[in-house]
Order: sequence, then C-alpha cells, then structure tokens
Amino acid sequence: MGTKALYLIATLPAEEKQAQIDRIEQGDNPTVRELQDLKLKFSAAKRKIMELQKGQEPTKEIVKEVPVIPADYQEALQNRQQLEERAKSAEERN
Repeated sequence: MGTKALYLIATLPAEEKQAQIDRIEQGDNPTVRELQDLKLKFSAAKRKIMELQKGQEPTKEIVKEVPVIPADYQEALQNRQQLEERAKSAEERN
C-alpha cells in the first residue's frame, strides 16, 4: 500500500477510517481512487453541512419593553385632581 493511500485513510473521519482499516485487515486493500472518491464524498457532505449551518444563523431575540398605561390610569388622575381640589377648598375654609 502506497503512502498516498495511507495518507487518504489517515485523513478520513474516524468511523470511515476504522472501516478501511478493517477492510485492509481482511485482505481487501482499497485503491487510491476508491479512497479519493470517499474523501470527495465526505468533503462535499461537510461543505453542505457548513452551508446549511451558515444559512441558519441564530436569530437574536430582541426584547423591547413598551410602557403600557394601565386601564384605570386616567381615572386615577381625575380622582387625584378632585382630591387636590377638595384639599384646597378645605384649606381655604379653615
């Protein structure tokens, strides 16, 4: 087995590398062309995964707090004004 074939086996992913080693131990040596095809297949799959991950950039959730006026706010303001007016009139009487 040549150095090119050994290099190609060494650069394969772990599972495929072990499969090729088992194949060699059984006496069936893979050709350099077969190993190159495997390498191309894994490279293409890796590129496709990277492209898909690139397209799925994590979305950032922006939380914008909007002030909400309570339903009874205007009523509370009117009550306050009435109380202030009553307090003034009571103060003027005394």
